[in-house]
Amino acid sequence: MFETIRTIEELSKVHEAIRHYVVEAKKSIDDLVLVSSQCSDEFNSEQCKIIADRQFSLRQTLQYLREGLQDHHQRESLLLKPLIGDVLMNAINKECSEITKQFERVKAALEDTDRSQLSSADLLVKTKRARQAVETFSSLVDAHSRKMDTILQMLRNAL
Repeated sequence: MFETIRTIEELSKVHEAIRHYVVEAKKSIDDLVLVSSQCSDEFNSEQCKIIADRQFSLRQTLQYLREGLQDHHQRESLLLKPLIGDVLMNAINKECSEITKQFERVKAALEDTDRSQLSSADLLVKTKRARQAVETFSSLVDAHSRKMDTILQMLRNAL
């Protein structure tokens, strides 16, 4: 029983960390949109560097998030299935699959902003699309995380 409680606590902490990285991704994309909105039609080298830095920062955050989500989904499947059963685990796995699909949409949307031949107007439109993809992703992760926290709390209460 102690091991089960420890597992529940670990999973809860990982949910907190994932939510933190989602917040960081949202801040990064908002920053990229802001910088893109301030660009002139003729990009200068300073603007290009700032945009490239923001894109790099967002990619790093998303990579950490991706790795954390993959590891967490595997751990959830392994550790929770004996506690919650197949039916609920299948529902959780479906949500995780949808989160992964949306993550790929975020990645693709961000790649669209990484074209040096874009005009400032096109860059702004594409960064706003990337922001929308991040918002959708964030909503999915947040909803899933909160559901999982409820399940974990119920398990805690049952023990």
